[in-house]
Amino acid sequence: MFKMKKMYGSHLQTLASGAGQRYSGIRDGHCRVWCHYAAKPLYYGAILVLFLLWLLTCNVSAGEIYRIRAVNQKDGAIELSSDRGKKWVCAGNVLEPATSNNPNSFSAGRWVENGCIAGVATHSIHIKVGSFFPAAAGKKERAVLISLVPCDFQNMSVSVMVRQALTSCIVTDIPAGASIFRSFAPFVGNHVFLEREGSLVPIPDNYQPATGDVFLIVVDAPVRYPEEIIFENRAGGKVTSVYADGSSEDVARVVRAVGGVGRFEGTSWAGPGRITSNHPGVITVSTAPFSRQALLADALSDFAAESRGGFQIVPWEHARDSRLEGSQWMTVASLNDGDPPIGGRYPLFSRFISLSYEPQRPELSSEVQIRLDDGPWESIPQIIGKVDNAFEPPYLNAYYAARGRPRHISAGITHIRILLPRLEHLLSSAQIEAGLHPEVGHPARLQAGS
Repeated sequence: MFKMKKMYGSHLQTLASGAGQRYSGIRDGHCRVWCHYAAKPLYYGAILVLFLLWLLTCNVSAGEIYRIRAVNQKDGAIELSSDRGKKWVCAGNVLEPATSNNPNSFSAGRWVENGCIAGVATHSIHIKVGSFFPAAAGKKERAVLISLVPCDFQNMSVSVMVRQALTSCIVTDIPAGASIFRSFAPFVGNHVFLEREGSLVPIPDNYQPATGDVFLIVVDAPVRYPEEIIFENRAGGKVTSVYADGSSEDVARVVRAVGGVGRFEGTSWAGPGRITSNHPGVITVSTAPFSRQALLADALSDFAAESRGGFQIVPWEHARDSRLEGSQWMTVASLNDGDPPIGGRYPLFSRFISLSYEPQRPELSSEVQIRLDDGPWESIPQIIGKVDNAFEPPYLNAYYAARGRPRHISAGITHIRILLPRLEHLLSSAQIEAGLHPEVGHPARLQAGS
């Protein structure tokens, strides 16, 4: 099945190589061709079943929102287009190009196809270009990556640079938590192409970047997109997607509730209740205030004040394999025992979770809210550092009392919900152009301190 998926995806990408041709339209057209064989003999029926299973995994019906283009050379342009490449606006420039790929990345990247976005964060965008199989016994397959990173990475310590494999990074002049690292970020699973002589071509397996290569990310999202995703914060709790028409569906179940916060990278570049990262094995939510001075080097230094704070939602399988056992992780699983693993699947770990934040436009922003003791929805409290019991009654009662708002909380955080942006309004051509600073020409600069 996975071989067929890979072959079919590559075939579609090849067909999409014509300049400006919409990838999702090609996929939808081929869906109709494949469906024609539904009434054929059993052989074709078996193929159709496998194909439909693939559709359920990828939620192929999608609408393009905008595109990101990056030229992999010093001073190369980073641009945005909301009209399928007819007109582009500048988002930033490249400070240092990528010269190699990075085979030592995260294991959850194995749940993403090559040539797709493997992860987004307030401090990175990861593109999967291959797979690496460690020789050590028990080690999981890892994604081979090329990444776009903010200008903050130029000021990081040597140890962090080594860990991030900076030669595999396109270092931009865009700050962390801004532009393509925030409201203009792609979705996990979006397809990435190389632009060559006016055509879009698939990224080859185990691709090594070359100076002058042009990357093009087609940012699309499922047509049926939820307004919110609600988590019952208890073992066995439901995870439910709620849609604009009032309908809802259970999409996962909670295995272990979240009870605390931890020091997760990138959480100081977003603000409380904001999503700071999503990849096939995680959703990270910040509880820390926005801090422009909170560089990674500072956050990891013993001499700097702690500025990070947040919690993560992870697939049960990923938590098990990575030994994520603390109270800072909510673990979730497929609805039923025996269902395929939830890692890398929509809506939590592919194609749905947006980092978008527009302070003057709530309908264009993602926000995470909580319910205390089954009460009304409210904002997440601002908590910094590692606090194992941050979401439990003793800590919360002391927290609100210290701020002159005493409460009598008995159960703690009982529900968490992710409010998602309204995609029908997200990033239109006018909004992209309105985001450009008239003097600097960087939409990133406007959002850097939000």
